[in-house]
Amino acid sequence: MNIFEGGIFMNSFHSENTIVAFLDILGFKDLVNNNGHDKLIRVYQNLLLPIVQHSSTFGKYKVIKKEDGQSLAVADSSKAVISSLVISDSIVLWTPIASMKSFIDIAIVVRNLLVSGMYSGLPLRGAISIGPLSMINDTIEMNNELSMSFS
Repeated sequence: MNIFEGGIFMNSFHSENTIVAFLDILGFKDLVNNNGHDKLIRVYQNLLLPIVQHSSTFGKYKVIKKEDGQSLAVADSSKAVISSLVISDSIVLWTPIASMKSFIDIAIVVRNLLVSGMYSGLPLRGAISIGPLSMINDTIEMNNELSMSFS
C-alpha cells in the first residue's frame, strides 16, 4: 500500500465554454460503512482510479518496469482526451473547450465509465452539462496535526 502525505493540489483551469460531466458512485454510504479505510483505499487505487484513467485515455496505455523487474501496463495520461478529478464518491470530467468532438469524447468516456462501473460493482449515475468552468491552482500543506487558536 502506498503511504501519502496530507495536502491538496489541483491544476489551474479556466474556460468560458467547456463540457463537464459529474458522476456519483451509487451506494457509497454502504461501501464506506461495510469496509475499513484500508479496503477503501485499495478499491480506489486498484479499481476506481484505473477505470477513470483507462476510460479517459480511450484505452491507451504504456508499459512501465517496476523495481522488482516486472512490467506493469498503466493508462498513458499523455493520451487523455479529457481531464478528470475523483473526490470521495464523485468523478468530475471536463474538456478543454466545448465542441462537437469534445461532446462525443466525453459521452464516450461517460459511457465507458457507466459500463465499467456496473461490471466492477461500483454503479454510477451522472449528468453532462456545458458552460464555464474554473479550478484554481492551490496547495494546502497539512501536517496531520489539529491546531486551533482562539482570540
